[in-house]
This record gives sequence, structure tokens and C-alpha cells, in this order.
Amino acid sequence: MHVKIVDVAQWNKGKMFEQYQKLGKYPIISCSVEVDVTRIHKAARRERTSFWLMFIHAIGQTINHFEAFRHRVVLDQVLLFDPIKVRLATLDKARRYYFMLLPLAGSLTELRAAYKAEKRRMEALPVEERKTPTPPNCFVLNILPQVRLLGFDMNFISPEGLTGIPYLYASKPEEDWKGRWKLTLSIQFNHSLLDGDDWQQAGLYLEQHEW
Repeated sequence: MHVKIVDVAQWNKGKMFEQYQKLGKYPIISCSVEVDVTRIHKAARRERTSFWLMFIHAIGQTINHFEAFRHRVVLDQVLLFDPIKVRLATLDKARRYYFMLLPLAGSLTELRAAYKAEKRRMEALPVEERKTPTPPNCFVLNILPQVRLLGFDMNFISPEGLTGIPYLYASKPEEDWKGRWKLTLSIQFNHSLLDGDDWQQAGLYLEQHEW
């Protein structure tokens, strides 16, 4: 992992960051958007893997592709991390909820192997020992594969001294009458680090990239 201290005075988002920090320590925004995941769906079929594993790979590659998504505020200092991991919520066979931390910078094959190994390791532990940290170089992803969300308002606070971790909820993908696959993605982010254009560019990349 590489970490760089950001010079806010020279940073292209420096003025926005200072403006929003004056409004409060946690200028948090939640929004929900419809995402076209047709190419991700096709890639999953081509690679003979689950749609959700391909989705995790695609959204992880997208977040790592855009520098804006790798900024965090740690003890009032802006840092740039590379790469970013995912803190993924999942269930065991008894439908007990836990998190796993997975690397995202590698290939789909590497992600699949890491997912299987970490799931096996976590589920071998007693439930009370399944503890996963929330490091600054991560985003949090929750998947609701059987629910069609129209919107989801979140209000999560990161660990003390750390802000900027995006929280994402992805809902059930559905095929429309044109054969396009779409899902609702709900997002919570720190507006002093990210703006609407960042999310717009990331959304276009997620939809249009050939996975």
C-alpha cells in the first residue's frame, strides 16, 4: 500500500475541501442512482462466474481507477491511498452477517481466489471472532441481491479520526424490455472529498468499460 500526503493548497479540490470542512466535520451526502450493468452481466457470463463477483471486480477497478475515490481524511490530514480494498458484507450458511476485507487491484481470477480463501478462513472462526477492521484504504459494499431498491438513505460515521470512506449498497439487477440489465446503487460519501462530477465519471466508466 502506498500513502501520499496531499498538499491541500496545491490540490485541485483544495478550496472545495476547505469550504465544506467549515460547514461541519462530516459533510456527508447520500444518493441513489440507477446503473446500467449490462456489460458486467455479459462479462460474468463470458467468464463463467457469478454476476456479483464480476460486479465487485468492476466497481473495485473503477474506484481504484479514479484518484478522487482514494482520498481520505485521517487525523485532519488529507491522504491519498493506493490501492483501495473492499470491506464486503456477506452471510454464512446460517445467514449470519459478517464482513471480509478483499484486495481489488488484481485480476478477476485473483479476486475469486481471495474471496474463496477469506470466506473459508472467516467461517472457520467462531462467530464472536469474525472481526474485520475498517482501514482507511477501503470502501464498504453491501449487496442486497433479492431486493429492488428505489433509494436508501444512509448515515454511517467512520471510526474516530477517519472520514471519507464511501459506503455503497447494491440492489437486485433487473432486465428491462430492451434487454438492458440495471440496478440501483446507493452511495454515501464525504462531499469535501468527492463531488457529483466524480460520481458521474465513475458511473460512466462502470457502465461503458469492457469488463
